[in-house]
Order: sequence, then C-alpha cells, then structure tokens
Amino acid sequence: MRVVRLIVLTLLLLVVVIGVGGAALVVYVTRAPLPTHLGVIDVPGLRAEVEVLRDDWGVPHVYGSNLNDIFFAQGFVQAQDRWWQMEFSRAVGSGRIQQLIGRNDAAFGQDVFIRTVGWRRLAEQDYLHIAPDVQTLLQAFADGVNAYISSRAPHELALEYTLLGVTGVSFEIEAWTPVDTLAWGRALAWELSNSFNRDVQRATLTELYSAEMADEFFGEYDFDNRPTIFTPDDLPLAVETGDPAWLEPAESVNSLQMAGGVSNVYPLGGRGAEIGSNSWVVAGALTENGLPMLANDPHLDIAMPSVFYEIGLHCLPRTDACPLDVVGFALPAAPGVLIGRNQQIAWGLTTSYLDVQDVYRIVINPENPLQYEWNGGWRDLTVRDETLIFGDGAPPVTFQVRETHLGVIINDNQRDPDTGALLGFNNTDPLVLNWAGNQPTTIGEAALRINFAQDWQVFRDAVDLWNLPSQNLVYADRAGNIGYVLVGAVPLRPEGQSGRVPVLATDDSAAWLGWLPVEQTPFIFNPERGYIVAANNGIMPPGVPLLGATGDTPAATYQFGDNFAPGDRAQRINTLLTESDLHTTDTFRRMQADTVALTARGIIFPYLEALPVSSDMRAAQETLSYLLNWDHALTEGSSHAAIFAYLVRHLVIETFRDQVPDDIPVTIRQLKSIMQLLPDANNGWWDDARTPDVIETRDDILLRALQQAVSQIAAEQGNNPAEWRWGATHTANFINLPLGASGIELIESFVNRGPIPTGGGYATVNAQLWDLDTQQVEALPMLRIIVDFADDGINLVVNSTGQSAHATSDHYFDQNPLWAENNYRPLHFTRAEVEVATNNRLLLRPLTP
Repeated sequence: MRVVRLIVLTLLLLVVVIGVGGAALVVYVTRAPLPTHLGVIDVPGLRAEVEVLRDDWGVPHVYGSNLNDIFFAQGFVQAQDRWWQMEFSRAVGSGRIQQLIGRNDAAFGQDVFIRTVGWRRLAEQDYLHIAPDVQTLLQAFADGVNAYISSRAPHELALEYTLLGVTGVSFEIEAWTPVDTLAWGRALAWELSNSFNRDVQRATLTELYSAEMADEFFGEYDFDNRPTIFTPDDLPLAVETGDPAWLEPAESVNSLQMAGGVSNVYPLGGRGAEIGSNSWVVAGALTENGLPMLANDPHLDIAMPSVFYEIGLHCLPRTDACPLDVVGFALPAAPGVLIGRNQQIAWGLTTSYLDVQDVYRIVINPENPLQYEWNGGWRDLTVRDETLIFGDGAPPVTFQVRETHLGVIINDNQRDPDTGALLGFNNTDPLVLNWAGNQPTTIGEAALRINFAQDWQVFRDAVDLWNLPSQNLVYADRAGNIGYVLVGAVPLRPEGQSGRVPVLATDDSAAWLGWLPVEQTPFIFNPERGYIVAANNGIMPPGVPLLGATGDTPAATYQFGDNFAPGDRAQRINTLLTESDLHTTDTFRRMQADTVALTARGIIFPYLEALPVSSDMRAAQETLSYLLNWDHALTEGSSHAAIFAYLVRHLVIETFRDQVPDDIPVTIRQLKSIMQLLPDANNGWWDDARTPDVIETRDDILLRALQQAVSQIAAEQGNNPAEWRWGATHTANFINLPLGASGIELIESFVNRGPIPTGGGYATVNAQLWDLDTQQVEALPMLRIIVDFADDGINLVVNSTGQSAHATSDHYFDQNPLWAENNYRPLHFTRAEVEVATNNRLLLRPLTP
C-alpha cells in the first residue's frame, strides 16, 4: 500500500531529523496544525464581530448579530478543529479518495463504486432544489471554511498533508463549496439506508436453499413479542393486520461483486454496522420536573474522531431577523445542528430501516450494449465517463457508467481477480439500483430549518422536506408536547413486490408506482401513554395498509421495513420507562448505560438450561452451571458475559458458516436469526453440511458451541471462570483514517486510541456491536444526549472521542474516559452557563481594507 510506503519514508525522515538534533522540528511539525482558540483574528468576509467561547472540553459557542456571520463562523471553527476530517469526507463523498492518498488497491474499488452510484453528481442536483435562503446559509458556512483554510499552508492545516506529501502526493487544497457539504450528506444517507446487497445475498440463498431459509438467515422482526413504535392506539384507523403475501420470484446473479470489485461501500469506514440508535421522549406527567425529557444516542461505525461535533449557535441579540439559539451536535462538514435543542424544542433521530433500495435484473440488447429491453422494445441507456485521478501522479483511469431510467447499473466494471483491471460492461447479469436517493433530496434544507422551529407545527413543516435518509425523529418541547415523525420518501411498490430480492424488470409493471404523499407521513403526537420509543424496532404492526391510502393507488402496498433491529433494545427501554414512577436525568443516564441482554435470557432459558450435558463433559457442565447464575448484564467486568459472548460466537458460526457462501458475511447480526430458529429444534440450518451422514439438531449445535466456547475462553483467559472478563476481548479501537490503518506501529500509536474495554452488546440499550471473530467493537454510541427543559435542569452530553481531529490536541480524545464510564458533561445552553464554563475566548473580527 502506498500509505504504508509513505509512513516508512516519513519515519526514516523523522529518524534522520532526530538524529541530527531536530527534535524541535518534529514537535513543530506535529503541533503546527493546532488552531488558535484565544485572542483576536481578523477574517475577510465577516460583516460584524463574532465571539467564539470555548469551554474546558474545546466546545465552541458562537455568538453573532446576523445569521450569515454565525454560519460563517461555524464553518471557520469546524475547519479549525476538524479540517482533515472534512477534507477526507469530501473525498469520500466525491469518490476521490485516491486524490488524497495516491493509488491504493482498496480505495480504488471504493472510488469506482462511489463514482458509479454518483453521490456528488446527485448532490449537485440537490443544491438546485434547495430554497435560496438556505443556499445562502450553506454558502456562508463554505465561506467561513475557506477563510480558515486559505489562511494557512497545508502543513498548518493537518499533519496528514505533511506525511502524505513525503511519498510525492501533491496537494492543491480546493475551496469548500455547498456541494461538498451536500455530497457528504449523500454519503451518510447511503450509510443509513443502503440494503441492496442484502437483496442480492437473499437471492443467492433463495436459489441455494429456499426463500424460507433465506428469510431465516436474515431474520424477521418478532412482532408478537417485541414492540413497534406505533401501537394500535396510535393508528388513526381501526385496521386488521396480517402478514402481506409477497409473490415475487428471486432473480439469481452470477456474482455478488459490484462496481470496483466491492460488494458495497460504507462511508464511515466500517462494514455497515446496521446497529442503529436509541431515542425516547417522555411527557411531563412522567417526569419529576413536570416537563418533557428527551434522550438520544446514535450508534454508528466506530470512528476517530467522532462523526459528530458539538457546537452552540446563538444570535445576540435574538431578533426576528436573527432568531437562532441552538446547541447540540453538528456534522463537521455541515452547518447547523443535527441533534439538539433550542429555546423551545428538542429533537433526536434514529434509523428507521425503511427499505428504499430495490435491485432489478434487466436484459441488455445482444446487438447493442447501450440499450435495454423495456415495454416490448429497446430503450437507450445513458452513458457517462468517470475518470479517477491519483494524487501521487499514477496514470488516470477512465471508465464508463451505464444508467437506466430506474437507476445505474451497479455491477458493471467488476475487477479481474488476477490483474485487478476493470472488466467494463456486464451484459450477463446486469443489476440496476433503484434508490430513493436517485431523486433530488432536500435533507440539507430540512435539517437547517429544524434549528429555527419553535413548536410542533413549524417542526413538522421542516421535516416534511426531509426525504432522505429515512429516519425516526422524536420531538419534545417546553410547552409540554412530545411527538414522533417517520421522515423520508416512502416508495410505493407494485402489488406482490416487496423489494427484498432482485426482480426481472422489462416493463412498467416492475417499477415503483410513486411515493407516499407527504401529508400521509406517519406521526404520533402526545400519546396517552406519555412516552414514545424509537430504537430501530418495527414501525407498524405487520400488514397495516398505507395510512390514508386512497383509490388513487389501489395496488400500492408497503411493508415498513424488513431489516429492523431485533427489538430487544426497544423492549428493554419500554420496561425501564414504565418501571419508574417519575423520570429524571439520573433515570435516563441509567437507561443509556443499561447492558441487560434479553437475548441471553432467551437462549439460556429454556434452551441451555435444558441442554443434556453428559457427565464426561465436566468443563462444559461446570461452565453451564456457572452461567445459569447470572443477571444477564453484559458489563465490562462480567465473567458470565464473557462466557455468553464466546458461546454466541460459536453458536452463530456453527449454525450458518457451513452452509453460507464465503462472499456472504456471517456476523453477530445473525444472533437475531438464532433467536427465531431456537424453537424449531430440527430446522435445516442446524444441520452441519460437513457431516452428510449425520443430521444435527439444535441441541447438537448448542452443545458443540458450548464446548468450543469453554475451550477457547480457557485457552485465552485461563481456567478460572471467576477471572474471565467480557472487557478483556470486547474492546473499542478508535482508528484514524488513513494513517491509523498504515500497519506502522509508531504512527498508529500516535493517531489511534485504544483498546478501550467496554460493556454492552449487540442488542443491549448500551449498544456495542462486536466482530464475531475478534469480539472487538465495530459500532457504538457515537454520542449520548439527555435534554431536560426545566429552568434548573441540567442537559447532559458526551462524545465518544473529543472535539479535535488533531492528534496533539488536548481535545483529541478527552471525552472518551467519560464516555467509557457512562458519564456525562453538562450541555450548556444559556449565555450565563456558557460564560461560567468559558476557558478560551476568540474574537473573529471583520478584516477591513
């Protein structure tokens, strides 16, 4: 890898420098990017002075007299603290990663795929659909970013420029634009809504076995035993529910490889954790202070630094022309606050897992690769050229992307397994991706307008613009209201078509019928029960028809998602909410830290408890007896949790790995599937394909998994169960890309942090998704926030890393000890609170000619 070579050369350079007495230069190089947080800076482009007050954690509060200056200053300060993250985000969103790091085999496939689906191209269209006043604010943010990055040389902006430059990667730092912001929004929308590869994998398993076994592998939501966000009392109509009957056939494909030789791309650098988030709101009747409270903790692929940046944006004075007064968490590449509160309202979000991606198999004209069959004739494909440019001067690579009226062909330009070369058009089994994101999105406008909303109706007006990605938004306000809205475009599919597997599409009968009208968007407002929980659980009871559906779309059906989380987190949150009479920030803190695993209860009782363990399996007997005496909490120091985790690892592997093709991942997510298979002792998945003369049952696999778990944990943690610890292997490693993945220990130890022992698990409220093989954390609560509207209430927050992306900054990782111990810091809101907490005061002053 070129990144590895760059690090080696850099290290050699540093050794030489140090060897000749240049240690001071090393200090300068590593600390030169640290920004100024104190004093006065004259900045071109400001209309008036702006104050930036930072606390002991480096959290800025921006005070300005007009909106243009406030968003300008937000761009300036976020570039101060997170510029390289913004630069790398722009490269990912644009499919230009290798312009930053040079030609790289892994990044090559990602760039090809990203350019194929065209996030940046779509973002350019998005900008044209945003209202002029919001375009102005996006531009003000970009102007602030540019004011900062143009004032410094590359080595003064980020250490990465210095290190990458050693290998000959040349940089011409481009000005930031509103499209850069929107392109990163597109990338995150993909992260939070992509499911197409599951459709292709499901088709493969359907062909190998059956549609039933394919469904069992991915797991269905347990509507009978786990809560949905909407209860029958929330539904406006009395409806009979039932499972929809899907009639579609699966279209098999020859390869799961997509453009660039990848199966998918996950912009946050992980593997698409699909773990989601927790959010809940409670009405004043259920709180000690008599006012609503809100909690939110988004779970995303582990990242260094965090995906989120805490900030306050305040008009001073607050006027009709400048009404902004908001605090919370922003995306570093975007203006405004995505999760937070203002004077009157608070909001949080979780992924809804609406299925907004379908895959179609099309037929290419054998006489013309630029045409496909449609409605009895041949329709022309749109073709565009994409060129990859490499920052190290490697020769550019150009390839062609074909697009139908339904979307792009996503499995053209696969890669030769021997040479890595792109293979061009795939006319054998071309797959087209239809995605809600193919249409222009106004998420950038919606997210900003929420910041200004002061009541439920204005909030609803703002979120009606939120058409991608689909999310669950929870709401609370000082006036005493709580609410929920399902946002995001809802595609209407033809009758009998679920979108769960690829279908042959040769005419209009296969295409989506349109979109659920925004006025029919499902919502809940002030439910009688006094609380709302949205934790990636099922949205509606199964079979509920489209809300308010009319005769205009008689054939339209929609299943509100099929990839929900197991529902254990939602069940546990519901239980904890109803167990306490009156809630406080303390009860919410304990809830966000809760590690009780309902899956542990479901596996141990009755299945493990009744397992026939013979007397000659003494170690397994003793371990099982020890495991039965457990509170089912996956705490970091728990030996019981360690046993259970090893057991789960082998149970999932022994159940599925023998029958599932190697290019379909088997992960901890299959624990949901295991829970649904357990009642069926003779299900076909239990049988081990490697022993054709024996038909294994559930108990055979459970016993085998128990024995393997005992053997492995004893080998790794000793023979004394009392000394085993879940946190010994369940650790979080925060990897800074790209340098943190270089393979060079010295550099990695400089930019990475961890391992951090953690508790929690896949389906606990304190959600910590872990790798099945290593047990290391893959995804976690990126932040935690608790909003209390009482005048004397304390709003609480914590980020998983820190405010800064500079490895030598005091705020690079300073919040993690709090996060790891499930502790918090105050989220300051009023000017008086901010003043008391201020550690550094920066004045941004207009640069006069």
